[in-house]
Amino acid sequence: MKFTYNPTYYNNGKIFYNRNGYHESVKIFQLNDGIIIGIFQGSRGANPKLDFIVKQLEPGKKSKVRTPSHTHWIVDLLLKAEKHKTLVLEFVQFYIVQYNKLQCFKTISERNNCSITTEKIVLKKFSKLNETGNYSIQYLATIIELFIRCEKQTPKAFMFFNLLKLIENYCNGSKDYYSVVSLSKRV
Repeated sequence: MKFTYNPTYYNNGKIFYNRNGYHESVKIFQLNDGIIIGIFQGSRGANPKLDFIVKQLEPGKKSKVRTPSHTHWIVDLLLKAEKHKTLVLEFVQFYIVQYNKLQCFKTISERNNCSITTEKIVLKKFSKLNETGNYSIQYLATIIELFIRCEKQTPKAFMFFNLLKLIENYCNGSKDYYSVVSLSKRV
C-alpha cells in the first residue's frame, strides 16, 4: 500500500522535526499501517552519544512528527484489555521478560542499524490484539522494545519497567483503570 506523508517531515526515507534546531532521524521503522517510527540522536542518560529519542509520523498530508506518549500506548493496552485481558496480560509479561533480556545499544552503528527483535514473535502470538484499540501490535512491539533499550542506557533507571508492571497489575486486578491512567500521565 502506498502512503503519503507531509513532505515537511518526510523525505528520502528519513523523518525530520525542527525544535531547538533541525533534527533528522538516524533510523526509521515503516509499519504496515503506514506509521513511521524514527530514532533521533538524544543527549541524556549515562551515555549521551548512544541516547536516542523516539518520534513517529502518521500518514497524511497534515500529519506532523510527534513523540509517542506513554499515556497513549497504556490507554491502548487498557482498551485491548477490555476484550482480551488475559492476552494483554501475556503480552505485558512477555515484555517484562524481554526487559531483562534486551540490552542497551553498545555502539552508534548498532543503534542506527537495529531491528525490532521481538516483532515476529509478537505478530504471531498476539495478533488478535489488533481487533481493538487504536494502535497495531506491530506499533506497540516497536515502541516498547525501543523504550526498553533506551531505558537500559541508564543504569538503575526503572520508570518504563514500572509502567509495564502497572499494566500487569491492572490485568491482574490489583490496579483500576483510573489509577493506571493517572500514573501514566505523571511520566
